[in-house]
Amino acid sequence: MQENLWEKTVSQSLKFEGRIVKVRVDEALLPNEKVVLREVVEHPGGVTVAALTKDKELLFVRQFRYPYGEVLLELPAGKLEPGEDPFEAVQRELQEETGAIGTEYQDLGKMYPSPGFCDEILYLYACKVDRMEQANPDDDEFLQVEKIPLDRAVEMVLKNEITDAKTQLGVLKAAMLEQSQAQKPAIDPDTKICHCRKLTAGDIANAIREGAETFQQLQEATGAATVCGRCKQKAQECFESLRGQE
Repeated sequence: MQENLWEKTVSQSLKFEGRIVKVRVDEALLPNEKVVLREVVEHPGGVTVAALTKDKELLFVRQFRYPYGEVLLELPAGKLEPGEDPFEAVQRELQEETGAIGTEYQDLGKMYPSPGFCDEILYLYACKVDRMEQANPDDDEFLQVEKIPLDRAVEMVLKNEITDAKTQLGVLKAAMLEQSQAQKPAIDPDTKICHCRKLTAGDIANAIREGAETFQQLQEATGAATVCGRCKQKAQECFESLRGQE
C-alpha cells in the first residue's frame, strides 16, 4: 500500500541557482491532505569507483572538503556533466584524478546520499586497474593519490577511519564482490562456450596462458570474433572469469 505514502507536488519555486546546485522550495500535498513546504537541492549526480590493483590495493584520493573543513580520504569520484553517461564519466574521473586506466568494470548500483532534501544520485562502480598514466585533475582540485590494501580499507571503514559515505559503501561492496569472485567454482575446461566453432573454456584458458591479455587478443587467437553474438558474449564472460582467476 505504498500509495498511502506518496506526496504530490502542488507548486515549485526556484530560490537559488549556482554553478553546481539549484535550490527550490515546493509545496507538497501529504496523504492526509495537508500542504507542507519541502526544501529541495537539485544536483546533477555523480559517480565513484573502487579501482583495484593487481596487488589487491584500492586507489584513494585525499582532498580538502570545504563544508567540513577537513581533509577526507575518498574513492575517486566526480559529478556528472549534463546528459553525460555515468559509465563514461566514471572512466574519465578515474583517469583524471589518479591517472589509472580501468578495465573489467562492474556496476555496483546507485545510492541516494541525502534523500531528505537532495535529489543527487551517485552511481557506483568497481574495476581492475589495467595501467597507470598521467593524472589530469581539474584546476581547482588538489589531490593526493594513495593505495591501500583492500582488507585494510575495509578495516578502516569499520573503525570509522573513513567517514565519507560513498567511499564506505564502495569499499564494502568491492570487498563483497572480490570475495564472491574468489569463491566461484573452477570452470570445467570441456565446457562448450561456442557450439558454432566448438570453442571450449579450455581453449580460452590456453589462449590466456599463451599471452592473451585482452578480449580482442582472445578473439584473434581463437576466432571468437566470427561467432554469433550470443556465443561471443559467453566467450567474453568466460575470458573475464578465467582472467580473474589468474
